[in-house]
Amino acid sequence: MQRQCGIMVVALLIVGITFMTWKQHIMSARSVDWNPLSRSVPIELFVMSKCPDKVECEKVFSQVLKQVNVPITLDVNYIGKPNISEPYGIQCKHGPTECLGNIQELCFKQIYPDVDDWFNGFTLCLNEEYQDIGENNDLAIKCGMLLLLFFIYLFIRTGRIKLYNINYISKTNWQGL
Repeated sequence: MQRQCGIMVVALLIVGITFMTWKQHIMSARSVDWNPLSRSVPIELFVMSKCPDKVECEKVFSQVLKQVNVPITLDVNYIGKPNISEPYGIQCKHGPTECLGNIQELCFKQIYPDVDDWFNGFTLCLNEEYQDIGENNDLAIKCGMLLLLFFIYLFIRTGRIKLYNINYISKTNWQGL
């Protein structure tokens, strides 16, 4: 399974790079300074937060990203079926706890839009204990705190601090996050 995910991720990157190269070539056929890697490759993942296959594929995907020096724009979409009788208004394949896990990941991404933070930090941390995703807020809080400790470590080492959308954070009052 891990090998299949790795092959799929590499294939997606190659297709994205090829498309961007082709598109850029057509749009600037007369440009001398054309660089096919000057723009990021858009990548979208369609996942379910408690799915074991998602956990494995994201693990392989993160390893591939570390090895491939290509700028990307990563977006994650969560799979569910609208159903007003479900607790969150969505029916998730792995139950209501998966819906809460999807919400937690989306909220974290909204507040911390840097891929290194929300994907490589928070999401991969949740994946380490994916069976507990959405059971309550404990795992999300734990992963958020680990990332906060990492930010503090970076500040101590570099003297620079990451600033995020403080207005969004204050509007939410951290309720339900």
